[in-house]
Amino acid sequence: MNDNKKIQELRKEKKIPQKKVAIDLGMSQGALSKIENGHIKLKETTMQKLADSLGVTPEEIKEFTGKNIAINIEVDGDNSGNNGNVNLDQVKLYEQMLQDKERIIEAKDVALEAKDATIALQAKIIELLEKEK
Repeated sequence: MNDNKKIQELRKEKKIPQKKVAIDLGMSQGALSKIENGHIKLKETTMQKLADSLGVTPEEIKEFTGKNIAINIEVDGDNSGNNGNVNLDQVKLYEQMLQDKERIIEAKDVALEAKDATIALQAKIIELLEKEK
């Protein structure tokens, strides 16, 4: 995903209207749309302004994959999760859940492959039995 498309995805993920970002940048909504769609080359100064408007750094835009979840990590030993912050234990739990999800998907794929192989074998057996008649 190019940086222009990442800006659009990040803006949408953060639920920031295009019009608000355009106003922050001092440009028309149409001009911002052209930037997001890659019709206008993005300058570093514009990238910085966009990052500021989205509440991120230019590096975070460049690293954005579309799977990011905005979180504030509390690293002061307080595991209460107060004030909307996500503590380290919650982040670790979320990461573990993502890994578990990937393992489940892999197991499902293996099971489907085994099912397909079983069906193919059964069809072959039926074919052989019919030839014997």
